[in-house]
Amino acid sequence: MNHELFEQVKAYFIDFDRTLVDSVKIEKKALKATLKVLGVYRDGMEIEHKNNFREVISNINSKYGLNLEFDTVEKEFIKQALPLYEKECELKDGAREFWLWAKNNNKKIYIITLNERIFVQAVLRKYGLEADGIYTRRDTGIHKRDGALFLYAFSHSGFEPGECAVIEDYPYYIISIKETGCKIVGMYDNQPEDEINLLYDISDIFIKDFRELIF
Repeated sequence: MNHELFEQVKAYFIDFDRTLVDSVKIEKKALKATLKVLGVYRDGMEIEHKNNFREVISNINSKYGLNLEFDTVEKEFIKQALPLYEKECELKDGAREFWLWAKNNNKKIYIITLNERIFVQAVLRKYGLEADGIYTRRDTGIHKRDGALFLYAFSHSGFEPGECAVIEDYPYYIISIKETGCKIVGMYDNQPEDEINLLYDISDIFIKDFRELIF
């Protein structure tokens, strides 16, 4: 790692699902339970992971000839997922060690997510961690497309982009903000090859373990 690139970083803005935490299995398990509660689950039903939950539901409707309403599914999903985040969700390798290092070095840590605030809070409580702020799509009304939610978080938290580092697994949410001067940390998460290649290209550092950021 080129430590000099990160010496000016005062705040880390970390994506939640699949970056800070291993959540794909949690999401699939919760969605399966949701479909069972709604009485539409079938043996062998495949749930394809997408970065957009609405797209997941749309795919299920299309593939299995269903007419599930997004709001109904989302409400039940939150109910099913919360205890899983509380009890089963795990941090990515080295995340806790990095978090404690950052705090000990007076770095701020903010969580950026399209998911629910209560999911983030549940995981942080489990590991005894506290974020300096949590920015969600539901709270702000801002999506991560084109890096919008990250840019909002920079401004709202009082930092210039050059003082910030973004840690993210999905390149299409951050490709447009690299030119602002913020540092980009790409997180490996078994992405498709095209996503890995793009994320590697736009990242200042590409990691598989948060401890790679400690210096």
